[in-house]
Amino acid sequence: MIGYLDVGGRDPANRFQAAFREGLSETGYVDGQNVRIEYRWAEGKPERFPALATELVTPNVDVIASAGGTLAALAAKRATTSIPIVPLGVGDPVAEGLVASLAHPGGNITGLSAFTPELIGKRLELLKQAVPGISLIAFLLKPDAGVSMEAGLKEAEVETGSARPSSRKYHPACCRRRRSSARTPRSYQSAVLRDPW
Repeated sequence: MIGYLDVGGRDPANRFQAAFREGLSETGYVDGQNVRIEYRWAEGKPERFPALATELVTPNVDVIASAGGTLAALAAKRATTSIPIVPLGVGDPVAEGLVASLAHPGGNITGLSAFTPELIGKRLELLKQAVPGISLIAFLLKPDAGVSMEAGLKEAEVETGSARPSSRKYHPACCRRRRSSARTPRSYQSAVLRDPW
């Protein structure tokens, strides 16, 4: 039995959920035929992860796939030390406290890392080449952006030279209002950092 912890809701059109089912199918596992998947949906409310992860541990699933970024993986890690956990994309699993190291993760967690913080400097370099004279860069982060993203932004502040990055965490519903209010006569760009979820 597979436990599936997702930040969203059940959505057959969701490309991540579809890719998960397709990947299982390619390896011979079909939900309802030769494997059972216990789904838990946070419905966009990451604060539900701890309770949902505990629910998945109760029926004693064989593995937990967490599709909710770092917060889902951390909730699963706190819920069990024996059931394997496969995060389907996190930032920096070492900085976020998920594993001891990439070479020797230890514990019961393995999976994929988006490792986007290390690319922030390169993205800023490309942005400065595309928009010469840029003086302000605003980064929009999810409220639950982890320590690895914060570290990446601190590193970016050093690498940007004349462009001054500004970072604040906003709820996604606020982004449109904040972006329109941030427009100024000076050269301005906003950057929305890719997050696995």
